[in-house]
Amino acid sequence: PPRSTLFPYTTLFRSPVKNFTVAADIGKFHLREVEITHLQTTVKADGGHVTIKPFQLTLNGSPVNASVDLNLGVPGYKYDLDFGADRVPLAPLVNTFVPDRKGQMGGTFTAQAKLSGAGHRRGFAKEPRRPVRRWRNQLELVRGGRTQSNP
Repeated sequence: PPRSTLFPYTTLFRSPVKNFTVAADIGKFHLREVEITHLQTTVKADGGHVTIKPFQLTLNGSPVNASVDLNLGVPGYKYDLDFGADRVPLAPLVNTFVPDRKGQMGGTFTAQAKLSGAGHRRGFAKEPRRPVRRWRNQLELVRGGRTQSNP
């Protein structure tokens, strides 16, 4: 059958899960050179509405945070996503997840992002809202003694 009959855009997501909350507070864990401390998060689900707030941790000594507010129970869906990371060291991430590049990259990563809106197809949502996207990132890499920056 055509895709439009398998996943119609008018289908709303209604979960049988009502008033469900999961909270986590993890002090510290490691994966090779990656160290995550002070992980705190709360996930709430109520029908088609899911929130993750807060989601925060310290990644190799640098703060990382995010939040998600997702409503799948309204036509077109509504979403509000935030992300922030401040001076996250790249070397431990590269050394852990790309071992053939171990010792070749350094520097830090800083990013802020906000994505919010409604609808996944132009003109579908009852209250059309244009998605708002705000991205700010700064990436500084040290390769072979030279610093490359992306302001």
